[in-house]
Amino acid sequence: MCAKHICTCPTLNGSRFPVVVSVSALRDAQGVIIGYPLIGTDPHGIITDVNKQMVSLIGCSRDELIGAPFKHYFSDSDRVETSIKLALSENKTTNYELTSCQGWQENCVGF
Repeated sequence: MCAKHICTCPTLNGSRFPVVVSVSALRDAQGVIIGYPLIGTDPHGIITDVNKQMVSLIGCSRDELIGAPFKHYFSDSDRVETSIKLALSENKTTNYELTSCQGWQENCVGF
């Protein structure tokens, strides 16, 4: 189980902007939790932050991900946009699966 929540983040000038934060467990082949990939987006689905587990899952560098559209890293961009709309309208998204795709590698990710 994982969840997506709306938060606000401060900028250098002290203003705040809304971000969508997603949390889910990353498990090994035996089902043991080995980390929590985290990704933050702005309300338009642009990636604002990621942790090293998400970098590993997607297969791109942190610098490549920051500023990129979130939907570019998943196989169904319409489902990605729907997940962001759900998070913004309900302040959370749970039990919503997306398939990350980068090159030949695909991973099912729950939000």
